[in-house]
Amino acid sequence: MPAVGPVGPWPRTRQFRSIEGWIPNSFATCISGRPLLCSSNTASRLNSSVNSRRVLLVIRAPRSHRSLSEVSTNTGQGQFSEQTVPSLLRRERCPPSEREPEEVRFQAVDGTQGPAELSCQPIQYLGGAATAVALRDLSSVKRDEARIRHLARNDTLTNLPNRYTLLERLGIALDTAAQHRGAIAIAYVDLDRFKAVNDLYGHAIGDALLVQVSKRVLAEIQSSDTFARIGGDEFALILTSEPQPEKVSATAARVIEALGLPFLIEGHRLEIGASIGIAFYPDNGATSDTLLRAADAAMYRVKQEGRGGLRFYEASMNAQLQARLQLEQELAGAVERDELMLHYQPLVNGVTGKVETFEALVRWQHPSRGIIPPSEFVPLAEGTGLIDGIGRWVIEQACRDAASWEHPWRVSVNVSPSQFRRSDVTGIVANALLVNALDPTRVVVEVTEGVLIDDAVKAVATLNRLRELGIRIALDDFGTGYSSLSYLQLFRFDKFKIDKSFVKKLGQNEDALTLTRTIINLGHNLGLQVTAEGVETQAQLEILQTLGCDQIQGYFVARPAPMGTFTELDRARTIAQFSKSQLRRSAGA
Repeated sequence: MPAVGPVGPWPRTRQFRSIEGWIPNSFATCISGRPLLCSSNTASRLNSSVNSRRVLLVIRAPRSHRSLSEVSTNTGQGQFSEQTVPSLLRRERCPPSEREPEEVRFQAVDGTQGPAELSCQPIQYLGGAATAVALRDLSSVKRDEARIRHLARNDTLTNLPNRYTLLERLGIALDTAAQHRGAIAIAYVDLDRFKAVNDLYGHAIGDALLVQVSKRVLAEIQSSDTFARIGGDEFALILTSEPQPEKVSATAARVIEALGLPFLIEGHRLEIGASIGIAFYPDNGATSDTLLRAADAAMYRVKQEGRGGLRFYEASMNAQLQARLQLEQELAGAVERDELMLHYQPLVNGVTGKVETFEALVRWQHPSRGIIPPSEFVPLAEGTGLIDGIGRWVIEQACRDAASWEHPWRVSVNVSPSQFRRSDVTGIVANALLVNALDPTRVVVEVTEGVLIDDAVKAVATLNRLRELGIRIALDDFGTGYSSLSYLQLFRFDKFKIDKSFVKKLGQNEDALTLTRTIINLGHNLGLQVTAEGVETQAQLEILQTLGCDQIQGYFVARPAPMGTFTELDRARTIAQFSKSQLRRSAGA
């Protein structure tokens, strides 16, 4: 009777180590775990010491022609019994030694079944010819392979199908529709205000939001439809169950309504929304790429019209999409082609009206379209990663400009959260100071609380390194997030800027006045300078003066303009003299 070792890894006992030398290296390398050889008179004793399932090894004399299905196995009590003959393998004979290992199925003594790899190798054992038969449990291997396949086809965060699977399913759906003269709808879904959530609350909250978004959408569509994550905050829907325009429109409307409801994540009440563009096969295209581009173009039109809606694709939209893609490509080379320029907006003392600081604001001087406002190209830069190169240029150019001014005004530059996280901001600023021999006390770096959200410890370390250079650090858009107060405890900012949303309501309701007064008093109690931005009226200015605001910035003082516009600015002028008409003339507005 052939001896059988049980399914399992090999105990590190002296008996097992003493027979390792009988196994050829070529055979041992195909076996996971410690290989085991045994004869029938030791099988019963050795079987009892093996517990978990991994490898089964059998020694069989060449004259024995029993099939492997007749081989006895462990009964579970450590006994070797010729009467217990569960089907370990679904093979009748060991594959010839010259063949590659074969995949088979086995059944363990507890009834569980699984995949295994069967290998055979002729050996000399105890002076005679024998065959080593190895059975390797492939269950974990198959699980790993399935996991890899899943990762290749599904989004790791939301578990939704990814772009690869989306294109595969869309291709199959198109083939089916073509054969049966059917129709398909593809919807491009882009989340509204998601970037603001990421910047304000961090990527952990943003990721949790994306998971909740996927669950809400899946609840609104048919199981036969496909909802996939393309990347970031962009998704796509393949609607094959009911591709009629009125049904698709109703489904899209339900999705928009579901995503428009507030999300509650870790105590934060988040309100976003969705813009959806829809294209149809065969009316708007016959290939996956064409349909996705068409749906994307329709979605972009929704964004332009105010977000939170849906649009069907129209041929005229394609030109707009091409223009946007062209703009992205042109923006990539804007720095090298010297097309960027800085406009400056003065920040004046709230009492004397003297200019103290100029904030640098980037503009794009397009060769054919003229000056493109930052609201149009900065989102493109942030979405493509180009913001890092543009941000570096702004810091370097602002320091270069400031070094050339006759009067030692301060210059203030903005660093976005994405640039702050990815770039060596400290190194960039330090080099700009060195190259231009600029006094570091004349430089202010403005950041939003978004830089502190993902990794506050790392962010504070970067801010401290910046401060060690001798520059000032300002917290921009103060009051727009729930965490502003806590961030004032994490890092000792030199100043903060009251967000324009508060200033805009001054004189209109009492709550805005109370909040603004509280923010100014808070800053003064902490020893911080307070700047109000977005000041546009005399009434707002007078209220801020009464509240003791340190600095004023906004269109009422001056619009952003090239620095040459301000060369004749009288630094002794009082703020009362900054009438809107005078400042418009000064700024060339």
